[in-house]
Formats: sequence, structure tokens, C-alpha cells
Amino acid sequence: MKKSLFNNRVTSFTLTIMKYSTLVYFTICCLSTIAWANNSYGQKAASTTISIQLKKVSLKTALQIIVDQAGMKIAYADDLLNENQIIDLNLKNENLLKSLEELLHP
Repeated sequence: MKKSLFNNRVTSFTLTIMKYSTLVYFTICCLSTIAWANNSYGQKAASTTISIQLKKVSLKTALQIIVDQAGMKIAYADDLLNENQIIDLNLKNENLLKSLEELLHP
């Protein structure tokens, strides 16, 4: 009488779980590779330049104008910024990151 390793239900169940785990792991690896191979737009902000001349506008309005001109979205917490602060801003062909730094740290 031959004894088989796979007659046990626990062993069979364990092997099934291992098969599905391997499939999930392989799928995650493939999707990660695809995401890694695609172009990343995170560094686009470093090369974006803007020109703005604003006088006596609120900080919220200035941020909205910069977002519109740069074609990007900016996230910030409302409680950290005084959106009603009146500012003057004069930028000509400035880097987006430097522009935001100048706007938020006058």
C-alpha cells in the first residue's frame, strides 16, 4: 500500500494556499514593475516656470492662480495657512518650487 503525501486534507489545503499566494505575489511583482517602468511626473514641478504679477490679493487666490498657471494641484491644510492674508507677488520665469517658497515665506 502506497502512502501519498497529498491524502491529508491539511496538506492539500496548505498546498492550495501556497499556489494562490504565489499567484498573488507574482501579480504584485508584475504590476509593480509596470508602475516603475512608466514615466513619473513627480519631478515636473522642479522644471515648471511661472510668471505672475499680483498686487493685494489673498493668499488663497494667489495659490489658485499659481495652480492654474502651473497646471498642477497643490494640497495644503487650511488651518496651517492664513488664506485671507493679503500679499503682493511679482515673479518672472521663476521655478515653481521657488515661487511657492517665496509666497509662503515672504
